[in-house]
Amino acid sequence: MAGLRARTSRPPRAPTRRIVVLPVSAPALRQLRDTPPVPPLSTTAHAPKTTGTVEPERRGPEPSLSAPRRPRRRLAAGQPPAYRRPSGGSMPFVHPVQVYYEDTDHSGVVYHANYLRYMERAREHLLGVPELVRLWEHERVGFVVYQCSMKFKEGARFGDALEVRTRVEKASDYRAVFEQNVYRVADNRLLVLGEVHLCCVDGDQKLVKLPASVRALMDNTETK
Repeated sequence: MAGLRARTSRPPRAPTRRIVVLPVSAPALRQLRDTPPVPPLSTTAHAPKTTGTVEPERRGPEPSLSAPRRPRRRLAAGQPPAYRRPSGGSMPFVHPVQVYYEDTDHSGVVYHANYLRYMERAREHLLGVPELVRLWEHERVGFVVYQCSMKFKEGARFGDALEVRTRVEKASDYRAVFEQNVYRVADNRLLVLGEVHLCCVDGDQKLVKLPASVRALMDNTETK
């Protein structure tokens, strides 16, 4: 028919694919972004074989159970030993002291008055704390400082290990003289020379003779 248009053949349309986008939370997106890519799998099932001889791994000597161990070091180099009581003659009584931060002043050296505390501790351990308690509670006898003097040669510092070396002399039946010198253990250097005079008093603060226990200590520590 002349009045009808000739229909042209058209290729069939491809089916339309619809992409549906689902909402994803922000934390999930950050997790996907920060996750590292997975490395590809190795195409070789086994490592390549090596030719030649393989040297064994070099190791140090095996520790022996019978080998002597080194003695453990003390906490601080030159840390003072324990108390050493005199065995007689001119041997002094040795009292160890560790310098703490609280003992020092703003310049980092031991405050001068603290040496009196160190010497007091040394005298207490020399006489014996139980004996001092017994003398006061049972005999009403105590000690008072009559005179003291110190000469400073060098200051100790924080962390130093010190020794207070004490000798006792009998000045009279009522007075004892304690020669107390402070040494640094690391180099055996004399830092402070001290001398303290003690007297004995009773409960009424009256002067009394030195107890027999104190006189016995003088026989063991006095300078010959």
